[in-house]
Amino acid sequence: LTVLSCAPRVFEIQNFLSDVEVDHFMHLAGGMTLQESSVSGSTNDIHLDQNRLKSSTRTSKNTWVGRETSPIIDVVYRRAADLLHIDEALMRDRSPDEYPSLGSSASIAEPLQLVHYDPGQEYNAHHDFVYPHTMNKFQPARFATILLYLNEVTDGGETSFPR
Repeated sequence: LTVLSCAPRVFEIQNFLSDVEVDHFMHLAGGMTLQESSVSGSTNDIHLDQNRLKSSTRTSKNTWVGRETSPIIDVVYRRAADLLHIDEALMRDRSPDEYPSLGSSASIAEPLQLVHYDPGQEYNAHHDFVYPHTMNKFQPARFATILLYLNEVTDGGETSFPR
């Protein structure tokens, strides 16, 4: 574990994914349809359909991969839970008797987002969270983002955290 920044907290973990896991992600991505990436909302965005906004700051393509897609994806979720020191059961839909005090059996984790950038595409600086609706009694909020790089490029492809 290498500390890259304390504010914001950014860490690097070499070899978090095995070569087999990376190959599996790439195989999955090859069989999925990638769509223009969309965002939750901004004044400069264009509606793609009733649920998605085309971003003026994000030019990539992406798709979503649920934990239940394969045992390999499930293992990656379990490893992420270990990394974050949380019970892996929180990162999947649960039976009503698991964590009944939460009042919800829904996963606290989003599906994995596979993102592809062609040369020249980018995702400009942004905040990686949204405020939940005030009427949502659970007030879900993203508390961590884990970026998994599936390939290495010789030029570009970096992620920065400007402040």
